[in-house]
Amino acid sequence: MAKDIKEQLKSMSLGDHLEELRARMILAILGLFGGMVVCLFFGKPLIGVMRKPFEKEIGNLEKKFRKLEEEKLVEIRRKQAAAGIDEQPQEVIIT
Repeated sequence: MAKDIKEQLKSMSLGDHLEELRARMILAILGLFGGMVVCLFFGKPLIGVMRKPFEKEIGNLEKKFRKLEEEKLVEIRRKQAAAGIDEQPQEVIIT
């Protein structure tokens, strides 16, 4: 069956090839236009679906960062208490 299609394509004239190309280009343009119409109407809900996992992970990272920051502050305060320093750290920079 695949052999028959290959033979048929070999035997097509230039005009037949151009007609086939034109038909496929029209289908591709219609598909692109259809996709644009769907995205026009459903764009915001689609973006919302894609954003949910991203926002969830950002929230998890923020929680981890806050926890790490608190641990660093506790460590700094413990070292200061051991050294007899009574000042509070102004800012923690995590590198």
